[in-house]
Amino acid sequence: MDGKISFIDPIRNKKRLCEGMIISSLVFLFALPSPVFSYEITRDVQGGIIRGAVKWIGETIPDRYIHKIAKNPDFCGRVFEDDALLVNPQSRGMQNVVVYLENIERGRKPRKRFVNVIKGCRFRPRVMGVAKGGLIGFRHDDFITHNIHLFRLENNATVLNFGLPIHRWQQTITRKNRKTGLFRLQCDIHTHMNGLIVSLEHDYFATTNSKGEFEIGEIPPGEYRIVAFQGGHQIQNLKEKEKKGFRPIYEKPHQVTRKVAVKVNETTEVLFEFDLNQ
Repeated sequence: MDGKISFIDPIRNKKRLCEGMIISSLVFLFALPSPVFSYEITRDVQGGIIRGAVKWIGETIPDRYIHKIAKNPDFCGRVFEDDALLVNPQSRGMQNVVVYLENIERGRKPRKRFVNVIKGCRFRPRVMGVAKGGLIGFRHDDFITHNIHLFRLENNATVLNFGLPIHRWQQTITRKNRKTGLFRLQCDIHTHMNGLIVSLEHDYFATTNSKGEFEIGEIPPGEYRIVAFQGGHQIQNLKEKEKKGFRPIYEKPHQVTRKVAVKVNETTEVLFEFDLNQ
């Protein structure tokens, strides 16, 4: 059964507010996802949908830094366009932004498995969401050796570190996720391979596609804060780019927060807008 659709454009048309919808101001900052200390799993969730897009509103789209690849250039290529900020030139949609509910305290049982694909000497997606208690999987689709090194973002403490040798090609290696927070992901062998993982108590999140679109479903009715998390794209240590083994250090992540009301069998559309040149 088709539900009622409400739409909100939070910047350009405030007259189109849906019933019960509240708009918060844009906030660009770095923060850990707010923890939910008691998340209650409920059966037969009757809820609504949040659907929307994340858009780049800057006057120009920044040029992407070109990495020189030292290891396995015959396989990975000799250069790589940095993928920390991917903006669709037609739609201005931003890819690899994790959109999540911040203050949800009850809902469906989280999925058990979240997979990142290592293909073409890059993490796909570069920024991904996972739920505490589930399995994080890394599918090895490159016929070369990689490794997975995961750090806590706030203190660089290692959480995971294991190899992906050639004999594990086309296999998915999984590890139990027991923590929440923000984590930096890298391949120690290939310095251009970097990513981020957002770990939450629940799985009410989505990663934007190549058009900047996302959808989160089965949301219990209520009022929520919804966050668009962009991992940061400006490289802070470019002065060291000629050094052997140069690995980019990125600026702190950015996020935009909204307030949204969800109703049973209704779809609410939300637009997030970023200008990271400001």
